[in-house]
Amino acid sequence: TRIRPRMGMRGVSTNGGNDAGSNGNRGLFGGSSAVEGLWKDDSVWGLEGAWAMGPFSAQAEYLARKLKADDNAYKDIKAKGYYAQLAYTLTGESRQY
Repeated sequence: TRIRPRMGMRGVSTNGGNDAGSNGNRGLFGGSSAVEGLWKDDSVWGLEGAWAMGPFSAQAEYLARKLKADDNAYKDIKAKGYYAQLAYTLTGESRQY
């Protein structure tokens, strides 16, 4: 099962439905190989930080996600991800966050 980095529902209008059409919502939490309805809970939390001073900047993010299965036939899934970035702008400008 592939875990997608985005949650199943996003902050867009579905006009009263739950279809995954052009608005970006989808009912599959686990990914393209999962079947809708296998998960009773999808929880995620993240931490993000950024700092900039003159031409120097740093940015980092951490994400943890847990999918709890509806059925004993399926395993719970846990996923974690992170990145860190350090930068120096050669032209001396400060960057926007």
